Amino acid sequence: MRFKLRLSIEETVENVVQYAYKDGIGWMEVGTALEKNGLTLTITLKDAGKPFNPLEKSDPDINLPLEEREIGGLGIYLCKQLMDEVLYRYEDGCNILTMKKEISK
Repeated sequence: MRFKLRLSIEETVENVVQYAYKDGIGWMEVGTALEKNGLTLTITLKDAGKPFNPLEKSDPDINLPLEEREIGGLGIYLCKQLMDEVLYRYEDGCNILTMKKEISK
């Protein structure tokens, strides 16, 4: 469970660091919340970088040999596989990515 959460956070934070801000200078907020039922962890990443919905990118074809695959997209693909729910919205000039994981499993 810890590995899944850590990898998902690392991948999404790395994407913001690499791509969100043209000059590489900007901010990002990472927050967590435990739902009232105590069984679902919600992780939210927010940045004011250029608008980008990573969920619109098609999943990589992981059956292709490495040398034939397009670069990029594997991180968000992993997040979608490891988390129970991944949502994106653009609100008030900010990208907001929300990931949810049931922690009772």
